[in-house]
Formats: sequence, C-alpha cells, structure tokens
Amino acid sequence: MGDAGTRETPAPPAAGAIGTATPSSFAFADRASYHRAFVALHARMLADLGHPLRPGAAVLDLGCGDGDLVSAYRGAGFEALGADLDPGPIAASPVREHLRPIAAEGAYRLPFDDGSFDFVASDQVLEHVRDYRATLAEVHRVLAPGGASLHTFPARWRPVECHVHVPLGGVLRGPRWLTLWALLGVRNAFQKGLGFREVVARNRRFLGECTNYLGRREILEPVRAVFGPAGGRFVEDVYLKHWFGRARHAYPLVRRLRFLAALFSALHTRVLFLEKPAPAARSGV
Repeated sequence: MGDAGTRETPAPPAAGAIGTATPSSFAFADRASYHRAFVALHARMLADLGHPLRPGAAVLDLGCGDGDLVSAYRGAGFEALGADLDPGPIAASPVREHLRPIAAEGAYRLPFDDGSFDFVASDQVLEHVRDYRATLAEVHRVLAPGGASLHTFPARWRPVECHVHVPLGGVLRGPRWLTLWALLGVRNAFQKGLGFREVVARNRRFLGECTNYLGRREILEPVRAVFGPAGGRFVEDVYLKHWFGRARHAYPLVRRLRFLAALFSALHTRVLFLEKPAPAARSGV
C-alpha cells in the first residue's frame, strides 16, 4: 500500500522508502495471509460501524502500491481496484490489470467515475498527503451514496516514526536530532550500510517532502468541509476491538477507560472513518 498524495507530494526518495508492517509482525506465514487478514479486519469494522460490505461490493485501495490488498479483496469475492501515484509498483504487479496510476500532472483526480465504489480504504497513506481537502474530495466523489471509507495512518506523536525509524520523527526533524540518531546507528531497512551523513540527508528529505503529520483538529477540518459535520470521525476503539495483532487485547480496558483510545490515536495509530450519506427516501403522496 503506497502513497496517494496530491500534486504537492513528491515521490519518496528510494533510500527512504516507506516501511510498513510486515506479515512476520503478526506471525503470518506470508504477505498474502496478512492481507487476507486485513480484508477480514475491514469487514468486521464496517459491520460494527453500520456499513457491512455486501458480497461483490466495489472496493478501492487508495495508495495500492503493488496491489497486494487488491488481490486479497478480489480473492474474497469483491470487485476491487487500486490506484497509486507511483506507476512503478503497478507496472510490476501480477494484478496490474486491476490497478490504475493517478496522473502526476494537473489537478489531483482519481481515475474513476463518480460513485464507483462502495468502500474506499487506505493504509499508511494520509501521512503523505499535502492537500487533505483535495484528496478527501476525490474520495467523496468516487464513493457511491451510502458508501464508507476507512483510513489507517501513523500518529504524529508516535514514539518512533514508522518510515525512517527516528524517535519522534513525526515532529522532531531538525538536523541535530536526525544526526544524533544516525550516529547511534538508527537505520530503516533501505539504509543499511549507509554513512550517517547520507542517512541524515535522506531522512531530512523524506520527512520534509514526503510526510505531512497533522494534528487531530487539522485533520477534522477538511473532513467536515467535504463530508459534512457528521460525515467523519476517529474510530480507534473499533479498530482495537477487531485488530488481529496484540493491540486487540487492550480493548476490554479501552471499553472501560475511553481516554485510552484517544491516547492510542495520539501516540500510535489514527483510524479515520468516513461515510457518504445515502439519498433520503422520498415519502409517498
């Protein structure tokens, strides 16, 4: 699952490539098993949120990368497609006929007709988006009336920034801070063997040009502008309830102590739920 940014979002530098959770993080045998579990997670969450996915529903993976999640959704019987700004992974994907590149020129626009999808998902994408309003407007446009959308992305104050692995890299990205951790040997998987100066330069570029960690209010402002006052909310409690990793064991405590979900949202993962209202039923005469 890759980037779905806007025109202001440059492609990530190769040596600062995005790191995501791996199947081994959750004791899965392979990537396919991990993504099948993600499909099941989405289904449980959507049912809990009052938007159950019907068999054969149209699904979009926004920021699809090489299409692993698209493949998992199609394997589960859904009409899934993917879109990404980076054409490279799409071209190399075994499911590339179901993936669409997003044009890099002109106004940001998803390559689909209005109302094409029942569900739009993204994972580790929104932290790269510069223009939330433009991106959310496109999500709203391609959603069918009554459709829903889920977006999971790392929190701004996450103790360790999940792409470059620098502590507090979501908020502290000055050269001295980055140099400290590079000298201490902090590297992501794409930086092994690089000297500290090169690591600092690449991390500064990646964090400065390819990430945009916003606060809760900064996120909700464009959400409400596009989806309306009641069209979007954070649902970390529902995520924790249904997650397949160790975090799900915290849900009984979260249910009793509601502030823990807000703490999880601030320090680990944000989960944004959006819904496009169905047309109001017309009363008979």
